[in-house]
Amino acid sequence: MGKPNKAANLWSTRPTQCKACPTLGIMRLPTLFLICGLALKALLVVIWRFSQSPEVLTLLTTYDPIAFRFAEKGAALFFDPRRIVPGAGEALLFEVLLVVIFGLESMVVGLVAQALFRRKNWRGGARCL
Repeated sequence: MGKPNKAANLWSTRPTQCKACPTLGIMRLPTLFLICGLALKALLVVIWRFSQSPEVLTLLTTYDPIAFRFAEKGAALFFDPRRIVPGAGEALLFEVLLVVIFGLESMVVGLVAQALFRRKNWRGGARCL
């Protein structure tokens, strides 16, 4: 029946219909949020590791309760939580889980933003996506 319509492919790497629509930027938004979230949280963990500042620890734990809770539960799965002081491996696993979970949270925010941009462009009349 012929070739399929390339404009209907949402995962195309080339904008096919509209030059004014930032299609490539919208498609890469979740990846950008993931990378920036991972970099930001990893930078905070490294700063805290070297300075042991209570303000940075507050940024890492208090202002991100979801990642803190999941990292706490994840570390408790692999290590015995009855000890008074966590071991070096447990602390490292906790920090890694804190960074990864914040990166995933950032990616979800990017996916929501991407969906909102798609929805706005779809209703706006210029069907670029």
